[in-house]
Amino acid sequence: MALTIFNNLINRIKRRKTQASFTHKIKNQQQKARTNSVIKGNYSNNKIFKFLPSINFNFRLIIIILLILSTAVCSVHFYRIADAWIKFQPEKFEQEGMVSSYKWNGKDKLTILIVGTDQVTEDHVFIDALGIYSIDPINNAIAVFMINPDLKVYMSAIGKDINFRTMLHDKNIEGDKINILKNAVSTLLAVKVDKYVVIEKSAAIKLLTELNPIKVSIAATVNDKDITRLTGGQEISWEAGSDKLIWGSELIPFMASDNNGRDDQLLRQQNVIVALPYYQNSVRTFVKLPEIINLFAESIFTDLEKQEILTISQALLNTKEKEIKKGYTRQSSYNKTKSISFYDVFTPDLTQIDKDINNIFFDMQIFKEQAKIEILNSSQIRGLANNRARWIVNTGGRVVKVGNGFSAAEITKIYCAEPEKYPYTILELSRIFNNKAEFVNSKFPNRHVGDIVVELGDLYE
Repeated sequence: MALTIFNNLINRIKRRKTQASFTHKIKNQQQKARTNSVIKGNYSNNKIFKFLPSINFNFRLIIIILLILSTAVCSVHFYRIADAWIKFQPEKFEQEGMVSSYKWNGKDKLTILIVGTDQVTEDHVFIDALGIYSIDPINNAIAVFMINPDLKVYMSAIGKDINFRTMLHDKNIEGDKINILKNAVSTLLAVKVDKYVVIEKSAAIKLLTELNPIKVSIAATVNDKDITRLTGGQEISWEAGSDKLIWGSELIPFMASDNNGRDDQLLRQQNVIVALPYYQNSVRTFVKLPEIINLFAESIFTDLEKQEILTISQALLNTKEKEIKKGYTRQSSYNKTKSISFYDVFTPDLTQIDKDINNIFFDMQIFKEQAKIEILNSSQIRGLANNRARWIVNTGGRVVKVGNGFSAAEITKIYCAEPEKYPYTILELSRIFNNKAEFVNSKFPNRHVGDIVVELGDLYE
């Protein structure tokens, strides 16, 4: 009796299992038929399904919807980026007497003056950070050099000393002060400065906060209580070491601290400027790009044009961070002259500065040509020939003679009977004089020793 009941129970379980299996099979066949019908009718040529043969149709439909939504979101974001870029117009640091800026062709060397200001009042604007950013597309080279803003330099063209830190509100200096500042930096470093970028400290904080954090090497622990006004009243420090993470909101305080001396400060500024572009190639930057473009437009004064900004960005992407040459005005390259209010003023040692500049801006192509260059001053500006000789030597040129011209001249002329022998040297000389010097394809008419003779006129730029 018990055995019969057990057998009946087993048979009943088997029948139910067989019936369930048959029912499940019928449902699968019906579902497959419906799926194949839809796919064959509407999606037979869709490549997505070739990669997803085993995925349930409903899941495929979800993927399609997600792809459509992602495309729509990306399209909207690209539109926002394009709209922000179209509306963006670089704003110049306008002042009375503004001269037209240099037009860069994207191929020659370009040196940009970097100016960080602190506007205490409407009439008092101090320069807190100063440096140059140089791009050389021919040699695929980039260089950064930071300058102590407490240096002063004598400008023979205006007959005055220029104190970098206070010159923007110096009432004794008339005219286009940004252009004067460019020329003063050119005089100090013996490097042709073409363009400028000016940003005020508070605006820089807003812009940098939107950017990705960066990693830099810190030579000595930074702990400066004087920067609390830049950190919202917070005491903050950075430990010494390599690959230290610095957030965008901390970058200005990090660069502003001077408790370890001026050399350490300039070194940190140099490292930040070099590292900053290489940490922005990210999804986060892409998402924030419209806001970054708008903040850039609101925060920065520059005579760079939109196309030039794009070309520079491309150059940065094509150059590795480790390949960038770096330097700054070391404490050993200047001497204290006097104190003004809270700041000391220093006189530069041009010989020492030239050593540092030469290590950065030396052009092997120019050096290999070994052109003998003679520079004659036919202008009324004292010391101009010696100054321009520094420019040429710092780029690798070979100056064999510096002297006075045979007669007064208005236009600067470059004499060379065989320019095909010295293409890089001729190109650099033309750039130094804003392509405004007259090139003469013949020997200098008077007694000379140079393969190339530069006769400086009053209109030397």
